Amino acid sequence: MGYIQNLRSKIGHEPIILVGAVTIIHDQRGAVLLQKRKFPEGSWGLED
Repeated sequence: MGYIQNLRSKIGHEPIILVGAVTIIHDQRGAVLLQKRKFPEGSWGLED
């Protein structure tokens, strides 16, 4: 069970405020670095 699922099992559907950050990495041509995801299989994304 992940952190959020564990937290949800304790507090239910009350709002949760979480801190987060996102960084987009690109090369000199402007191409963006993407991460290959496990789910859905074969998809690509900016975060995990």
